Amino acid sequence: MFEKIKEVTAHLMRIDESKIQMESHLREDLGFDSLMILELVLELESTFDIAIDDHEVATFFHVEDVVTCVEAKINP
Repeated sequence: MFEKIKEVTAHLMRIDESKIQMESHLREDLGFDSLMILELVLELESTFDIAIDDHEVATFFHVEDVVTCVEAKINP
């Protein structure tokens, strides 16, 4: 799961996948702003055929938060 999310994140942000770790902070380490986080959510929803609620997006601080949310949606 992490590998696919890392791939999507790297493509979206145009950064090398090696820079993305589970503990990477979306804003501080990877350069996300609120619009880019929403774009990431749309990409993940499309890629994994899931729906991510706004209140869940508000908890996205680190890559690990995103992975945990997606895993919970795929394996309820």
